[in-house]
Amino acid sequence: MLSILTLFLIFIICLIAMKFFRHPVLRYTTLIVFNLLVIESVMFGYLLFLILQGNCFFLIGNQKGLDALIKIRLIEATYFAQGKKNFINQLDNTLGYTIGENKDLGPYQSNAQGLRANRNYSSIPNPNLLRIAVFGDSFVFCDGEKNSDTWAYLLEQSVHGLEVLNLGVPGYGLGQSYLRYLKDGLKFSPDIIFFNYTLLSDRDRVSPSEWAGSDNIRMAHLYRVRFRIENGVLLSQATTPYELFDPSFREKYLFQPLGIDSHARFWSWKFFSISNTGLALKQMIYRRWLAKHASQGEYHNDEINYKILEHLLLTAEQNKSTFIFSYDRDFSDLPQRIQSLIKEHSSRVIYVNAQKVLQKRYAALGKDRTPYKRLSTPQLLYAPEDLLNSSGHFNAQGNRIFADVVLEILKTHPLGENDRKFQFDEQNQTFRNTSVKNP
Repeated sequence: MLSILTLFLIFIICLIAMKFFRHPVLRYTTLIVFNLLVIESVMFGYLLFLILQGNCFFLIGNQKGLDALIKIRLIEATYFAQGKKNFINQLDNTLGYTIGENKDLGPYQSNAQGLRANRNYSSIPNPNLLRIAVFGDSFVFCDGEKNSDTWAYLLEQSVHGLEVLNLGVPGYGLGQSYLRYLKDGLKFSPDIIFFNYTLLSDRDRVSPSEWAGSDNIRMAHLYRVRFRIENGVLLSQATTPYELFDPSFREKYLFQPLGIDSHARFWSWKFFSISNTGLALKQMIYRRWLAKHASQGEYHNDEINYKILEHLLLTAEQNKSTFIFSYDRDFSDLPQRIQSLIKEHSSRVIYVNAQKVLQKRYAALGKDRTPYKRLSTPQLLYAPEDLLNSSGHFNAQGNRIFADVVLEILKTHPLGENDRKFQFDEQNQTFRNTSVKNP
């Protein structure tokens, strides 16, 4: 906007000068300034169009006026949407985002405690019910299916003596699931804790290629949690869109990981910031460069991964809970340090290669030769196409199969301790608390 006002002022001055001095140079200068004014005005309209679209990452931090408009579109729109009853997520200062309370969005309903359920749960477990809390991403939440067709619900209904709490949140990785367990899961005192992760994924960090490469930045996952270790202590901080407007944040978490030098001699020229034309060129060239060169691959940070799992397992031990880790690889394929940690807590950990168990189930159902497709999850899980819905997750039939898989795991392992020791009664198809004496 400043460049337009400056050119407009120069154009007016030239017109006034031409009235008193009819020099040819003034005429040509006025014509050039007028054309520049038109170009800058058109480019400003183009920038506004990019902001309206959401394709505006590289416009941030160049002009205060544009930053203000981006904030309106990016931040206020998000807060408005998350306050609506039919928007399933809500912002959270610890988790980044989580499931909102008492939400209703088509097939999705949440209760007053922010769980995917049609009823609330007591904080004190029923002595006659084995309580399971399941954590993870959209695979656990069960995108595309109604509450009664999620595998958590189907698992609870499959036999007597089970209570399954669905704390899954679409888009979560190990880190946010860990924080949700600490903030929301502990208060329910679950006997069993299910996680569909063991290792970190790209979801456990700020993802610069996702943010910078998105055609609509408002649809990118802006609310990740950043983890770090200071003096041996694991710390976390939820990321918000406000940080996009912090130059040091963009440099550390976005430009540097993408290999972009925001202080390069060519792009640091003022022309590419104060000029609408220059800024449009910067946005266009950066995005094309990003499409060719940005590649992040799998995220590895063994120290943070170890600290998260260590805290999870110690907390489970303190609260007398057992962990089920459902992952896509054999235990022997995990990093050696992670293997050692899990072995230290082996009495409280059930580790399952989910893909292998599912493969056996598919074969038993005669589906092992049908076309397979990968599920929409960082886990490398594959399933027959007829078991998936349009969102790339299990449909009701697929969720039934997975619920049966989890049930078989529960049947074949000792569960609980002290006054909550459960055993499966095959004859009555129920989990029975063997510590409770029947009258």
